[in-house]
Amino acid sequence: MYVSIRRYRGIGATAEQMVPKAIQGLLPILRQSDGFAAYCVITGDDADLHSISLFDTREAANAAYDKVRAWVQANLSGWIRSPPEIMQGGSANHDLTQLRSGATDKVFARVNRYTGRRGSIEEMRRRVDQDILPVMRGQAGFRGFVNLMSDQDPTRGAAISFWQNAEAANAWASHFTQALLPKLRDILPDPPESASGMSVLLVTSPAAGRDPAA
Repeated sequence: MYVSIRRYRGIGATAEQMVPKAIQGLLPILRQSDGFAAYCVITGDDADLHSISLFDTREAANAAYDKVRAWVQANLSGWIRSPPEIMQGGSANHDLTQLRSGATDKVFARVNRYTGRRGSIEEMRRRVDQDILPVMRGQAGFRGFVNLMSDQDPTRGAAISFWQNAEAANAWASHFTQALLPKLRDILPDPPESASGMSVLLVTSPAAGRDPAA
């Protein structure tokens, strides 16, 4: 799985105005792209716009983004005047079964960005599979999870979780911060920068069965 997070500073309030155009023009591009898994846009509680793109491979993501970028420049330049901050990379762990089932048209997404990450990708994969995902899957309102290890900086990464609503997301955030994050201090020594919000746009490509760890 290959993940891209794009953060557009200060334009969260304009998201609803852009959605109709995106539904007409952007969604067909994504749905017709090889390897497309999911695309989610949230207006964060930080007043920024965050878009999350999930593809099966880096090559599929790059090929699609060339088309997406051209469409955005042609259709959304009136709202998006500055380039986004981009974090992208391969995923060590993911479970998108419920997200890709098509059972929901809205999710509450929480994006945690980490700096100072230590250890190998293999160690990260093992620890998340062992200590995080089993607990997360048992939480009420869980809809999906994916993390990424930055291509640009191996000490940076992100974890994105998808929930039925804000209450479920906040309950998980509280449990994670108090009970689980202290156990990961050796590989995640610094507290994450967090943003969260209800999706204003969500499109997925169906997949059968639980996604394996990538």
